[in-house]
Amino acid sequence: MKMLKSGIVLLSVVMLLSGCTTTNDKQKEMNEKAKKLKDNLAKISKQEESEAKFFAVTHANNYFKALKEKDYDAFCKSKKMSKKKFDQWHKSVTKVYGRLQSQSYIGSISNPLVIRYMWKWNFTKKTKGETKTREALYNVFIAKNKEKNEYVLFTTGLQ
Repeated sequence: MKMLKSGIVLLSVVMLLSGCTTTNDKQKEMNEKAKKLKDNLAKISKQEESEAKFFAVTHANNYFKALKEKDYDAFCKSKKMSKKKFDQWHKSVTKVYGRLQSQSYIGSISNPLVIRYMWKWNFTKKTKGETKTREALYNVFIAKNKEKNEYVLFTTGLQ
């Protein structure tokens, strides 16, 4: 019995450490990509803000349609992901927030290199026979790659 407990503890430690290594490797890779992109960012001028907003709206609409209608093709217009991972993403977001109902544009916040566009997404979820409404802030961060002179989707996400 003592040997079994020791084996389980050892297995848990190995799994935990291997998970940390994978997470650290992914985090390191993401940091390197962000640094590379950051070195290539250009300031978005006032004249270019309407183009940047159009770019952000396009991505927000893709994600909205993907989540609301479970539309894999709409999702892939903004981010490449396997169908299996998309299904997992859709299932987990729906489980946490509920069914996506609507979106409304809130506004934007600019810093020198990245513009944050924000939408309010409304969800409904049935819990114990009662329908509850939940709101979440959906962000789209847009930057401009100075080497390619094009807008890039820096990151997106619910808050």
